Amino acid sequence: MGEKNKEKVGSITKTVMVVAGFVIGWVGIELAFRPFLKSGRSAMDRSLNPDYDPDDSDDLVKRPLDASKEEEQNEGKAENEEEDLKAAS
Repeated sequence: MGEKNKEKVGSITKTVMVVAGFVIGWVGIELAFRPFLKSGRSAMDRSLNPDYDPDDSDDLVKRPLDASKEEEQNEGKAENEEEDLKAAS
């Protein structure tokens, strides 16, 4: 019975080591290729966004997939600017 326990512990140890190796490898690849992966992911986000039309944008700024949050922020800024102009008059 002692040998079966040793084999079981040995196989669990090997499995943990292999999984740890994959995790460390994955993190290493993510860190090493971060700029390339980031630009690729943003390109995929743009291509999956049904509201994105490259003909409408003159600048090279990447639009987020969920533009509703950005629109809400812009509306708030416009209202604040209008209030500031009224107060200054």
